Amino acid sequence: MYSLDVVIFEMLSGSLPHDTAAVSLPEVINIIRNQDPSRIGTLNTKLRGDIDAILSKALERDPDRRYQSVAELGADLRRHIANQPIQARPPSVVYQLSKFTRRNKGLVASLRVIFVLLSIGVVSLSYALQRESAARQEAETSLDRANAAYLFLEGIFEGLSPKETEGRDTELLLSMLDRAADDARTEIDLPAVRAEMLTIIARTYNSVFEYGEASKLLTESLQIMGNEANTDEGLVFSTKELLATAFHKLGDFEQADSIFLKIIEDARVHHPESQLATTLRQYSEFTMDDGRFDEALDAVQEAIELSPEVALIDQGRLVQQQGAVLRRLGRYQEANDSYLKALEYFEESGSDLERSITLNSLAIIARRDHRPEDAERYYLESMAVRESIDARINPDTAATLANLGRLYSGMVQYEKAIVVLEKSIDQLTELFGPDHVNVIYPRITLGETLSLIGEYEKSHASILQARSIAQRVFPEGHPLTVLATTEHGHILRRMGNCAQALDHYLLALDLVNQMGFDELIYAVPIWEGAGECSVSVGDQESERIMLSNLLRVFPKDDEHYAMYHDRYELIRED
Repeated sequence: MYSLDVVIFEMLSGSLPHDTAAVSLPEVINIIRNQDPSRIGTLNTKLRGDIDAILSKALERDPDRRYQSVAELGADLRRHIANQPIQARPPSVVYQLSKFTRRNKGLVASLRVIFVLLSIGVVSLSYALQRESAARQEAETSLDRANAAYLFLEGIFEGLSPKETEGRDTELLLSMLDRAADDARTEIDLPAVRAEMLTIIARTYNSVFEYGEASKLLTESLQIMGNEANTDEGLVFSTKELLATAFHKLGDFEQADSIFLKIIEDARVHHPESQLATTLRQYSEFTMDDGRFDEALDAVQEAIELSPEVALIDQGRLVQQQGAVLRRLGRYQEANDSYLKALEYFEESGSDLERSITLNSLAIIARRDHRPEDAERYYLESMAVRESIDARINPDTAATLANLGRLYSGMVQYEKAIVVLEKSIDQLTELFGPDHVNVIYPRITLGETLSLIGEYEKSHASILQARSIAQRVFPEGHPLTVLATTEHGHILRRMGNCAQALDHYLLALDLVNQMGFDELIYAVPIWEGAGECSVSVGDQESERIMLSNLLRVFPKDDEHYAMYHDRYELIRED
């Protein structure tokens, strides 16, 4: 029953009762359990009065105070249309003060939350209820369509006894989604409703990291909507936004870019600034992952300027993304400031998922600033927070494991690093397959670490796989391609093959110069490795050139400068 009420609320207002945009499944559950829904009269003043009272009663957190059947709700809506007194009344002040949170961790409550989640995204099933002066038949048709959606969702859960659901967790949800998708195609006659249901199901696939299934359903939904005469443009927009995100997560950057550019253009013309800001933030995340850092920074800066009055959690997401781009541009102090500001927003708003991501980011900065103990603390806290709200294998935890493995490798804790890195790779492989872009970084680090303990065969295999994925997915000048090429040179050097190592170093250095990447991040490791190879082959002139480059980028009060300067002077004397 509750999901039908969500349908009608969004149908009338164009918004969900709770703000769950870009929020994970655990956060959605937390919001629905603990926060009162918005009153529709505050979103649209034309709906104050009876409609506001009806929807407030329908969305009560206390089930006993809601309508107890579709018939009850339909009767009150018909009374309103007929200008008759309605049964719904706004809750008293006494009752509002006495409401408390009911936290039910049992299976029945879990299914109810999933049921509500599947309703999120159903928009504009009919325009009839918005036209209060329209004929009764038009309003009843709208209600019938909402009822059809409700009955369809209810049917998804038929036959799921406690015995069948015991211990299945995400597996259960996926089986329900698979069934829902099949039923949507075969049981729903109205194309518009079928398209909306497919978008609902796809949104939930995204929340459990099944981006491939999500992209198929979203594509199918858009095809159906493209053949409909009166398709709701808001639903088309949100479906395209979900599809762009799914392609991004799948590593299909070309398709993601094409969709993002179209919906940004659409948002600038037809949607409020808050929606444009959200889309720009998502585009910033995408272009950052695609190695286009300047574009990513422009997008998130514009989003921040558009959203001075947004909720704390949304402000935090914007500032967090700003920090992420600044870090990749080598502007570490600015990035750290952004992360700390984002952390304040997330702590104040109680947003644990976002807090865990920000802690991971602060750890990266601490590692870069040679504060390994702080970095380890941040990484471990990040994973503890993430696992406290969602113990499933997920991309965020796997990425944090990869970063922690790199930290341990830098701390010369190689065995510990290898265990953590292999765990990261296993998790990412389980989520996305062995050749996904997310596997590149931990494979590079694993290859590096294995080479440091003399496991050259395994090391070489790991780095070759990382380079193969990077070259297949990314353009030649992508940062991960450069990193993989550089690390391949390091491994060859440690194997004693300096001639091949120098070829890789020169290739990577040429890419760094072409793309204008930050020299401290990308060029310094190349100069250091090439310099060591020059020593091995007795080429003092090449070593001198590498040392002069290193002296150019390090300040004189840096310990690295003194070390390189001493070696440079020794060569010059020779």
